[in-house]
Amino acid sequence: MAGRDPNPGDRDAFLGTRDHVRYLSRICSGQISDVTPEDGKVKVLTLKEQGSHPITITPLWFSAKPTNPNDENSPAKTAWGRYIPLGSEHVEIGFRNDDTPYILGYNCTATEDEQRAGYPVFRNLQEQGAVGFAGFRRMKPGEYDFKSVGDAYIHGSAFGTLYLAGGQAFIKLDKQAYRIESKSAELHYTSDTSQLRLGTVFRKLLPTDSAESAVPKGGSSYKEVLIDLNESIVGVAAPQSKFKLHAGDILLPEFVNTPDINPVSGAPYRFRMDVGDVANVLSAFKLEIDALGNIIWNQNVAVNPIATFGMTVGNTTVDVASVDGTFHIGWTGPQVSAVISERLETLYNSLITWLDAHTHSTGVGPSGPPLPPLASLPGQAPWNPLIASTKLKFPDL
Repeated sequence: MAGRDPNPGDRDAFLGTRDHVRYLSRICSGQISDVTPEDGKVKVLTLKEQGSHPITITPLWFSAKPTNPNDENSPAKTAWGRYIPLGSEHVEIGFRNDDTPYILGYNCTATEDEQRAGYPVFRNLQEQGAVGFAGFRRMKPGEYDFKSVGDAYIHGSAFGTLYLAGGQAFIKLDKQAYRIESKSAELHYTSDTSQLRLGTVFRKLLPTDSAESAVPKGGSSYKEVLIDLNESIVGVAAPQSKFKLHAGDILLPEFVNTPDINPVSGAPYRFRMDVGDVANVLSAFKLEIDALGNIIWNQNVAVNPIATFGMTVGNTTVDVASVDGTFHIGWTGPQVSAVISERLETLYNSLITWLDAHTHSTGVGPSGPPLPPLASLPGQAPWNPLIASTKLKFPDL
């Protein structure tokens, strides 16, 4: 069947009147037989004509407009929607005046008898449990959805909810509940200066890896919560983060990916908070907790010589220092020191009074000679009611 007549109804000296029906009937069904994505073309086999037609794949939509209409070389505002067929799709094709074919649309059918069935064909396949149609939705007026062959899916509901899915991982923007829901093995947010990780631990397992993989742990994988605020310079992370919070399975750096162990207790760390110095080079403060509940508190004296003064409550500083294995705790505020000294003195006097009234015997039975009060024991250090600190000696681990 040749191309359509350019002017239907005209009288031809040899062929007679040109067939206007032939002109108006140049829409026919076809099936895509071949796809060449690099050229953006398909071949369509027309069912009635038994002809094969190379056709450029028509975009679903396409727009391009120069930002400066007076300069054709100015950047263009562009928008498009494209789809590359898999092959074997049933389509409707039309022909222009020059006999050039183009795709008008796709049919939701596999046989010519059903070519006008459309939406019900998909619905029946979904109801029958056909493979690949489990996610087929019944839509309301005004809704849309798109699905790729790899189960990338978008659905816009009539209620304003947007659903984005990549297989089992999804994000749901719920307009009615004013809420965002998501589900995935790992949530990983990265910016120029920070990152947030939740869920399964994903890392590069080898230096040659271009992408991260889940770090295996027996039959499962490690889990973590990580917040890392880093002052990167030209894409290179600073030696020390401004702030880093890590909980769960804390692993050693990439390419090692084994649990970080407390060298003293032998237990893996479960929590770490690390604060960097002003230059983001050294750790100014670090708090760690291992799986046995041991707490490690480290304030870097090299960063701040007065860091050993520890915590400040109001205008009073609680001194915390460790020298030669001796752990010192004290108070520097004179007002608090006086109050504590007064209370310690009151407690001491109460104990002396009680001991004076309740002496006991060193012999057998009640007839033994009484002991002197505790304060009079030989070798007893004299009491200083103004003492404001004490020393506790911790045994070696």
